[in-house]
Amino acid sequence: MAKVKCIYCKQQFDREKEPFKEVKPRRYAHLNCAKNFAMLLSKEEKAELALETYIENLFGEQYVSPRVRSQLKTYYKPPYKYTAEGILKSLKYWYEVKKADIKKANGGIGIVPSIYKEANNYYEMIYLANLRNQKTQKIEKKVIEIHIAPPERKINKTNKFTFLDEEENND
Repeated sequence: MAKVKCIYCKQQFDREKEPFKEVKPRRYAHLNCAKNFAMLLSKEEKAELALETYIENLFGEQYVSPRVRSQLKTYYKPPYKYTAEGILKSLKYWYEVKKADIKKANGGIGIVPSIYKEANNYYEMIYLANLRNQKTQKIEKKVIEIHIAPPERKINKTNKFTFLDEEENND
């Protein structure tokens, strides 16, 4: 018997008898509560959840370290005012597109202020390219085949000097 408390509705339930979802390490919720909670999240909260999941997968941890949480709080406030979606895209750009070494991060995301604008430009260029591709229509061009006969080769016969020709002229 494994009695746990749902982190959303705060009711106790038995994990062995009821369907559940492990939301965080050693934190459980009813399956229905977890689905309802995901539907009630705002766009920013979903972006923050996606960012935290990406960071956990990036560093191979089951939680976001206090160091990274502190960095995130700093990036959300002035002077940075970064969004969770922007930070997520920056990290994806740096580690997936640029193929930077994760070991150099030392368990933090301090690279974000350095690459945020560069990543923003990268994704903006992709967006603009997709817009241009959608606007261009496929124009079918008529193909006209023109057959040109190969040129005939003219062979110039040159008179070559032979001794027989000399004998004939001397006569």
